[in-house]
Amino acid sequence: MNKVVECVPNFSEGRRKDVIDAITAPFRRAAGVLLLDVKPDPVHNRTVVTVAGAPDDTSKAVFESIAIAARLIDLQKHEGAHPRMGATDVVPFVPVQCISMSDCVSISRSLAKRVGEELGIPVILYEESATAPHRRNLSDIRAGQFEGWHEKIRESEWTPDFGPAKVHPTAGVTVIGARVPLIAYNVNLGTRDASIARKIARKIRERSGGLTNVRAIGLPLEERGFAQVSVNVTDYTKTPLYRVLESVRTEARRYGVSVAESEIVGLVPMRALTDSASFYMQLARFSRKQIIERRVGALAGGEEGAPGTGPGDRPGEGSGEGPGQEPDEPVGERSGEELGEPGFAGVTVGDFVDRLSSSEPAPGGGTASSLAVSFAASLVSMVCRLTLGKRKFQQHESEVSAALQAATAFSGEALRLATEDSDAFNKVMAAFALPRESSAEKEARQEAISDATLGAARVPMRVAQISAEILSIARALKGKTNPNASSDLAVAALLAAAGGRGAIENVRINATSLGGRGGEELLARAEEIEARLQT
Repeated sequence: MNKVVECVPNFSEGRRKDVIDAITAPFRRAAGVLLLDVKPDPVHNRTVVTVAGAPDDTSKAVFESIAIAARLIDLQKHEGAHPRMGATDVVPFVPVQCISMSDCVSISRSLAKRVGEELGIPVILYEESATAPHRRNLSDIRAGQFEGWHEKIRESEWTPDFGPAKVHPTAGVTVIGARVPLIAYNVNLGTRDASIARKIARKIRERSGGLTNVRAIGLPLEERGFAQVSVNVTDYTKTPLYRVLESVRTEARRYGVSVAESEIVGLVPMRALTDSASFYMQLARFSRKQIIERRVGALAGGEEGAPGTGPGDRPGEGSGEGPGQEPDEPVGERSGEELGEPGFAGVTVGDFVDRLSSSEPAPGGGTASSLAVSFAASLVSMVCRLTLGKRKFQQHESEVSAALQAATAFSGEALRLATEDSDAFNKVMAAFALPRESSAEKEARQEAISDATLGAARVPMRVAQISAEILSIARALKGKTNPNASSDLAVAALLAAAGGRGAIENVRINATSLGGRGGEELLARAEEIEARLQT
């Protein structure tokens, strides 16, 4: 298979059709490049273009397009709702097929060098291509916009990676990099009050303590009669679109405002839509194999389950886009691999409680323990976020920041383990149900039971390890974080200890039956972790 890279350049022009046509012309005529989508927005005064193709061909076409934009767009005269700092504002490269992230970083750096040297436009590298941690986030780079960058570029921490150390008089500064796929998703409110949109954006975005994998800003859309919460979802498999919409809707109710509509900018993966459709329609045991277009894709020369087999099933960026090939696992509100979003992350609290209290043995205590540990880690993250940036705790900022990073990772891992625990139990039950008529079948069945039981012991062991780490972090942060959240830190410690001890009980019940197949080692490790939870 050939290498395919996706690129989603954002241009600061969304009103003049002749200019947009000129900017996109290189993509229409370039061999080896497919123009997937052109999304102009006159209110934002911005156009998002999505292309995919061979790396060299795509890079050359993007360079030509940047050069045209530099000639035809004058940021001194530009006005629009969306923040901007360059005529070509941001250029992300995304791996699609037979290409790695490191390859995309190389492509982005090569293009950035050409833009800086040949066009005289200063370039900042971002995301995976960033040359410093403070340069990774696009919103941090774009702060101040075109006007503010005339002073900002003089600061040593914002010296361009390529090009002159001064803002191009009309084309501004361009941001280029490589990143994972994302989806641009906008929610328009039934109000013109942009301050409400900004308040909601602060509540739902990750950097303010909201949803993980979500970046958001509030914008006025006066011409359309809306205020907009403009969102980038950086990993829709972990934070699905329906969760973003429901979070915005919940926050909007506080201000007596409704959601008027939502929109996706650029392309979007099928899974992002089927996950949301499954959530709202409450579909049970629905599989993507039931989608007719996926099944007949092979008739057009593609593979079953991957319609068209090309990059056309991939998204754009309006700030963004999403991943490529879609798995064929079922979608819906069910446990384990049957969930649209992997595991219990896609289930409401009420649904989970109902299933936990049912007569079904899974989910059970192991899953509940995993979630308790995830809750503990999330509380630690909250406390850290309520502390960072406050002058009183500046001396602890490094430690609190490191704790936030660790707790965030542990929260996600424990949430995934909640599903793995339930799945592990189901695998044990499936192994016991295997036939045992012949000697060969009996031997195979016993082997399967041992393997499944070992897995059922290893999952809670990892949960116990995480719980000990979270408890250690919570104890170390005592007296170093916002005192208004001291009770939350205490609850985090209690949940971590309870979840860890619950996980150890599951280790014991499974490891005891393993004997020499690793059971004794697991039991010994469980004793060590339990001691850490008690001290």
